[in-house]
Amino acid sequence: MNRNEWRQLAADVNSDISAMTRAAQTQTDVRAVLGRRSEAPTEEQFIDEEAFDSPPNEPRTFQVAGRQIKVWKIHRLDLDLGDVKGADLYYELGDHKFVLVQYKIPNAAGRVVLDEPQMDELQDACPVLCPPTERFSCGSWYALRKDSESVYFPACEAREIFGRYASRKSEFFVNGLTKEQFQRDFGVCRLGARTQLIHLELYQTFAVKNDRIFVHVKNRNGGDTGV
Repeated sequence: MNRNEWRQLAADVNSDISAMTRAAQTQTDVRAVLGRRSEAPTEEQFIDEEAFDSPPNEPRTFQVAGRQIKVWKIHRLDLDLGDVKGADLYYELGDHKFVLVQYKIPNAAGRVVLDEPQMDELQDACPVLCPPTERFSCGSWYALRKDSESVYFPACEAREIFGRYASRKSEFFVNGLTKEQFQRDFGVCRLGARTQLIHLELYQTFAVKNDRIFVHVKNRNGGDTGV
């Protein structure tokens, strides 16, 4: 590699570290809200408990590719009964990754209405500075209910679909992930905001299979990371 290529590599590594720091802060903020609501549950949480027979603030847990995923409902959970970070659900993969998901349903005319303040908050919670979209690192997602199933897009991609319009026909939302794809890719660490070091061997195998360059970086203190 020449000098310019090394400089670009260093810039990319520093950007990755910065994104991980921002992601860790978002995770800390969400966990703080969950902790406060565990100590002082809201009426909505008790209603959910009565309706679904689950303790207030307890996540749903399921397995994907041998990995345990936890999902919390954070819709109307903040102190002012607002959505936490502009999201409705919070997915967490151990201490390593998370995603925030905002859900929308088209209106009777088949249009999806942009809630700009909510979308701004959702995008601000993402550690990735877009464009361009980086699905592997994206922590904020937008799920649209279409034809009895949800289709998932990075929040920045959804924002681009809206463009300068306050609403868009649902038919403009194409090439999103199905719920199965979204959960599977999150479970195997192919998407989501990374808050800690990834499993190097797992990602190296994935990178090589997908014709990507894998860089193993060791800092002066002996710590490892994968880029």
